[in-house]
Amino acid sequence: MLWLGTHAVVLELFPYKFHRPSYQNLAHALNIGYLSWKNPSFAGTRFHAEILNQFPHLSEQDKRSIRRDPQTIFSSWPANLYWINQDTTVDIHIVQALITQAVRAIREGRSSTLIPPSLLQGRDSDKTQVISERFE
Repeated sequence: MLWLGTHAVVLELFPYKFHRPSYQNLAHALNIGYLSWKNPSFAGTRFHAEILNQFPHLSEQDKRSIRRDPQTIFSSWPANLYWINQDTTVDIHIVQALITQAVRAIREGRSSTLIPPSLLQGRDSDKTQVISERFE
């Protein structure tokens, strides 16, 4: 992101119930537009339970807790690896709509201003959460 022009927009895709604002914060600091999408569907997710087996110090109760609660990423490296390394299905129509919105914003010279969450109309709007930032 450090070499992106001032009219760039970063699009970040997040797996199910996982969000880390690192790139969002960096985009804000660099005055670059930012959009993100979060997978809202457990059905579109494949977790890798074998990741937790790499940590012999974890009890079965610890593993169950990690699998149930995404907030465990803040207190446990194994939990972080479990939640961030999931496979997620992304609806291509949603990604295309986000890219189209970003390109429009760049062409109109407003890439670093608010890109509204309502950019997705109709059937896709309930399948995604778009985070937008206004950078001043």
